[in-house]
Amino acid sequence: MWVIVLFASLLLVSLWWFGGRDEAMDGKTERENSAMPMPDDISGGNAAASVAQADGNRAGQKAGEPNKTETTIAGSPRDSAAGAVVSPTKSGGTRPDAKQAGQTPPAERKAQAAGQAPLSDTVLRQITAIVDEKERRTPAQKKMDSGLVHLAKKTRGEVIVPEAPDLEVDVKTNEQGLVLVDFVANVSDELLGAITGAGGIVINHFAQYQAIRAEVPVLAMEGLAARNDVRSISPAAMAITNVGTVQSQGDRTHRADAVRALYGASGAGLKIGVLSDGVNSLAASKASGNINALAFALPGQAGSGDEGTAMMELIQDVVPDAQLIYATGVSGDAAFAANIIALQAAGCSFIVDDIGYFNESPFQDMVIAQAVNTISAAGAMFFS
Repeated sequence: MWVIVLFASLLLVSLWWFGGRDEAMDGKTERENSAMPMPDDISGGNAAASVAQADGNRAGQKAGEPNKTETTIAGSPRDSAAGAVVSPTKSGGTRPDAKQAGQTPPAERKAQAAGQAPLSDTVLRQITAIVDEKERRTPAQKKMDSGLVHLAKKTRGEVIVPEAPDLEVDVKTNEQGLVLVDFVANVSDELLGAITGAGGIVINHFAQYQAIRAEVPVLAMEGLAARNDVRSISPAAMAITNVGTVQSQGDRTHRADAVRALYGASGAGLKIGVLSDGVNSLAASKASGNINALAFALPGQAGSGDEGTAMMELIQDVVPDAQLIYATGVSGDAAFAANIIALQAAGCSFIVDDIGYFNESPFQDMVIAQAVNTISAAGAMFFS
């Protein structure tokens, strides 16, 4: 009997416990649902209100400010700031104007949240003055790089931008007062004669790439830029080489020594083109046996430096019987492209380089990429 009584008591307690919890959960769910917008409410002004309020709260919290409510409901503006000025929104509602309401504008709130100091009035005036100086340039000056325009003004004793007296010119002249520049132009004997006639020295030119590299007097550039056959003049694009700090163990790492021993492959019959800065020590390396006697540089393309020599020694370790042919890649991007074509024309089926130009575009094929496409279409392989 007592067992039945105990069982009944436990049953009653269980019903009371779980029933109470269910009611509590139902009440909690009902309260949560009442605080959430229903599908019928999430439209028009109310949707904009929800987003605006959430954005406002998040921005305030990020900036260390108390939550601010900025809502638009059914076209009626409400704002916690008294006397807020209201402006229309894209969705047809209205919103308070932050500046006129005495609040921090969103852009400034983001800058503050990121820990950025606002630009001073002096800096803003300098930026405006520099932009105005560009807009006032002559048609010839607009074909010139800003550094060249500023250098010419400085040479004439003119103030570049009065509001920015400390503006520096990063283009330098050589000992003869000439500037190394690249022309994009329709290459012709007439234009080349005009450059030399103005006191310039033509370094190289490639009609197929509309490119001329020359050393030109500072004050002669604007007159040359005014010509109809000149599209632009800029400081010469300079090449960089990829230099390692550790002596390479490439032959063993790539197990080329094992391949030579197993298959007898030595590179015999292969012609490999190499592009870098220069091969000053090519003769010495050939004499020491680090580069074989077949190696040579294209006429007039030995360059200056020894990165090319180092590359050729490394390649020769891997393929000791291959013929290596060298051409410099640092005389300008157009000259680099022309030498890629020249190496393939000399019979090179593989071409390698360690050269880069900062003016190469990742968005379109410029002259170097065009040259690589040309030799690839002819069956050669290019490694950079």
